[in-house]
Amino acid sequence: MKIISVALTLFLLCPAFIAVQNNPATPGVETRGSGPQQLVLIGCGGCDWRSWETFMERNKNLYTMHAVTLPGLGGILPYIIPEDAKGTPLLDRYAADVASYIRRRGLKNVAIIGHSVGATVTLKVALDHPGVVSKVFLVDWGAVHPVSLGLSEEEKIRRAEKRRADVRAMSDEAFHAQWPPMVSSEFKDPERAPVYLDMFNKIDRMNSAQLSYEMMIHDMRGRLAELKIPLGAVFAMFAGSDPEARRKEARTVTEGARDFQLVFFDETGHWVMEDRPSEFDRVVAEFLSGGRMTGFSIKKK
Repeated sequence: MKIISVALTLFLLCPAFIAVQNNPATPGVETRGSGPQQLVLIGCGGCDWRSWETFMERNKNLYTMHAVTLPGLGGILPYIIPEDAKGTPLLDRYAADVASYIRRRGLKNVAIIGHSVGATVTLKVALDHPGVVSKVFLVDWGAVHPVSLGLSEEEKIRRAEKRRADVRAMSDEAFHAQWPPMVSSEFKDPERAPVYLDMFNKIDRMNSAQLSYEMMIHDMRGRLAELKIPLGAVFAMFAGSDPEARRKEARTVTEGARDFQLVFFDETGHWVMEDRPSEFDRVVAEFLSGGRMTGFSIKKK
């Protein structure tokens, strides 16, 4: 069990991309398990590989798992990106480096699973680097940020630029002060909560500012029809949320692929794999086997 440093080269064209290319930062990958199915796992926009630690322990005999820590997270050196960078150079590089890792390791029949921001990266791996993965599984996220739905392109960019500027203007102390209350509300397991707090305290603030900007402007819904591989998604039905509104939102940000399944988990938090571990493991296994995915309903419990 060790973190494998990924040395990669990416040929990109515009100046912002070249600045990213020349940065020595690379993802870290924790590999565990010995099963025949290869899984690549990518966590949220503040998570390192440890967001998948309990999943990997539970499934170590079923899968060989590669849990990624992206640059700018987990204390890993961030990429160098110009402050006024347009487009999505950070997300593009994340996807390119993950795809390069898969190629360099010679991994075959790879399923890629992404949670939250990691779901965006998994989609970009599949869409920008066809043939690298054989299945894509999204956890509580889709092809576009929900806050951007219904906004004009001009308004979307305006809000994204403001968000980026606001995060950059924060002190490190103010930035990290956000995490304790969020962790205490989201994670009830006394062993896991400190792990997530440690993850979030290792987020690079400037990297987070750029990532926030890119997440708000990107939209891959129009490209989902390009996928020639199975796409599965599980969305959390938060306690107190409007079920119909949540279902509509989930379908809006995911539908369009040719081979697609979407299920919901009742009264579940954003970190689905932490809140409903056995049910999450089941739905992943259903998807990987090519079977029909089934959600989780409190009424069936």
